[in-house]
Amino acid sequence: MRERKYFSKTFVFGSLNDLLFPWPHGGTRHASDHLNIPLYHVNALISLRWIALGILTVLSLLNELQLHYVEPQAMIGVLGVLGFLLLSNLVYLYADSRSILTLSDSLLLQIAMDMVFLTALLHYSGGIENPMAFVYVLQIIICAILFNRRVALGAAVFSTILFGTLAYGEAWGLLHHYTIEIFPHFESLVLRRFL
Repeated sequence: MRERKYFSKTFVFGSLNDLLFPWPHGGTRHASDHLNIPLYHVNALISLRWIALGILTVLSLLNELQLHYVEPQAMIGVLGVLGFLLLSNLVYLYADSRSILTLSDSLLLQIAMDMVFLTALLHYSGGIENPMAFVYVLQIIICAILFNRRVALGAAVFSTILFGTLAYGEAWGLLHHYTIEIFPHFESLVLRRFL
């Protein structure tokens, strides 16, 4: 079997990866998956998730201290999703260090769970009104770069189902709609003027 080397320092995220993952990168790992996926793609997604967690944490703090764009009840949900995202990233690190999943399975699981977490974040921060819904497209682009066309189309279908479920759930009243104050509703503007 062909062996793959662990993450090399020549990759663009090398210095960041050394900062976030302090254990040694030496050794080899067997390529038991059918796709030719280097290990640094898995590490790059984990590193990007750490960066996203940092940005989302800063935005959550700004919202609580200054901006108040997201309702206080919804912030509990946002912080819960951030906690699950942090926990999932630690699980991915553990699974990657123990070679529990093949590289392709690990990447597919990470991309699918990122789409689920994105849907939950969108729900708690304005639903379909949230301008960050375009991040689905970034996930599909990552999937198209790493995998073949069939897997990328599957990711596009999965993200469409998730976003459609969010939209219809809020429209039918199955999911509570949290208003984002960047785009306030007409009813809330009228009520503020007369109260």
